[in-house]
Amino acid sequence: MLSWIRRRVSAEGGNAAVELALVFPFFLALVMGIIEFGRVLYFKQVITNAARESSRASATGFESYISAANRVLNPAGIPTPSASCSSSPSEGSASICRTIVTIPVGAASTQAHQVDIAYSAAYITPLGALLNLIVGDAGLGSGITLTSSAVMRE
Repeated sequence: MLSWIRRRVSAEGGNAAVELALVFPFFLALVMGIIEFGRVLYFKQVITNAARESSRASATGFESYISAANRVLNPAGIPTPSASCSSSPSEGSASICRTIVTIPVGAASTQAHQVDIAYSAAYITPLGALLNLIVGDAGLGSGITLTSSAVMRE
């Protein structure tokens, strides 16, 4: 009986290694995707809050719109945005743009402060290179550019 168990175990000893070799790349890609998706979602929420706070500060005149954005962005590790109005900043940097827009309110109109923030978040996993390898050069590059806009009336 013991020899039958030994033969049975030794005959199927390589199955686990083959199954692992087949499943592991997909599992690893899934884990990297979850990590990157979580980071992108976090950064999107941070720049949305920064745009909202910056627009509010610009409309009230209580503080500079750039310092209001820095108050939200710096604790998240996003560098101080440049006031360049660029919708595609370089990797790892942010840009901010403030414009005064006129909003019709019934027969009259009022002014509002619109703030646009763009941030280019770099991948921390080799997911971008893996996707470029699979899909071809689909413009995934080395990161993703996130943008957010907020408007507040005076």
